[in-house]
Amino acid sequence: MIMRISLLLTLLIGLAGTATADYVSGLDPHGDNFLALRSGPGTGYAVLHELGPNTELSVLETSGNWRRVVLNDGKTGWAFAKYIAAGVPPVDPNSEYPIITQIGRTGATLRQVTLRVDTASDSAALGRLRSGGGVIVLGQSGAWLRVLTEAGAVGFIPTGAVAIGVAPIGLQATNISGSGKKSNAAAPASEGWTRYVNPRFGTAINYPSGLFLADPPPANGDGRNFRSVDGRAEFLIYGQYNALDQSLSSLREDDRSSGRYDSVTYEKTGNDWYVLSGYMGDRVYYRRVQLTGGGDTVHVFEITYPPSDKPALDPITTQMSRSFATE
Repeated sequence: MIMRISLLLTLLIGLAGTATADYVSGLDPHGDNFLALRSGPGTGYAVLHELGPNTELSVLETSGNWRRVVLNDGKTGWAFAKYIAAGVPPVDPNSEYPIITQIGRTGATLRQVTLRVDTASDSAALGRLRSGGGVIVLGQSGAWLRVLTEAGAVGFIPTGAVAIGVAPIGLQATNISGSGKKSNAAAPASEGWTRYVNPRFGTAINYPSGLFLADPPPANGDGRNFRSVDGRAEFLIYGQYNALDQSLSSLREDDRSSGRYDSVTYEKTGNDWYVLSGYMGDRVYYRRVQLTGGGDTVHVFEITYPPSDKPALDPITTQMSRSFATE
C-alpha cells in the first residue's frame, strides 16, 4: 500500500508534452547542435548557456523572434523562437532504463529490494522490487537512489541495488486513441495505471492510481475529482450536456475570459477539442475540452499542480490527456 509519494521527484515516463513545457527542437546535429540562451533578445547579447536538443523550458515573454524562457533549474534568458517547440520532448516508449539485477558492491545476486518512502533503512516501505524489474533512476541522495517503478510508484532504494541494464518500461499504450472519440482503451495504460469511466456520460481517462486517489463521487454522477497522495496535485474529469448549444470556439473563449486562467502559455484546437494550459495563480494547469454527439455533450479533463512539480507531472499529464476519450 503506497503511503506517501513526493511529487517533487522527477518522474521520467515516456510521454510527451504539456502546456507550460516547451523544449529545444530543430537543431542541426551536424552543426553546433545547441541553442544559445542569451542575456537579451538578440545575437549581440552574451551567451549564458548552451541548450542541447530536447532541453525543457517554459516561455515567459515574447520579443519579435525571441523568447524569454526559464529552464527547469530556474535559469532564465532569451532564445531564438525558431528552435523552441511546444510540449515536452518526444520520448521513445521503448527507451532503455536501468534494471535491478545485482547488488553492485558485491556482485551478489539480488532477489528483491525494498522501496522506501525516504532515505533511511527504517522508513516506511512502499513495496518490494524483484530482481529483473525495470526502474527509472531519477536521482541520487547519498547512498540512496530515487526511482520510478514499472507500477508507477516512486521511492528510494540503496545505490548498490541497481546495475545498469536494459528494461523497456514502455508506458505508452498502443490501444489508446488521442482523438477523444470512442476507442478500445478500456485496458489501463500500464500496470499501476487505472482507467476511470464515468457511467453517466462515458467520459474516460487513464491515471496512475499509485499517485492519485479519488474523492467521493458527486451526487449528480457527472464526474470525479482526484487528489495526489501528498495533496499537492489534483485533477477532475467530468461530462455535461451542452445546454446552451455552444460551439467549440465559444466554450474556449468562455474559458479564456472567465478570469480563472491567469495566463495561457499554450493553446491548441482540433476539430472537436481544444487544450488550454498555463498558470492559474501560483499553480500550473492543463485543461482539455472535448465535444461529442454532434456538440450535445461536453467532456472536460483538468489537472493543476505547483510549478515545482512540473518536471514530475508534465509527462504524466500528457499520458492522461492522450487516453482521454468517451466510451
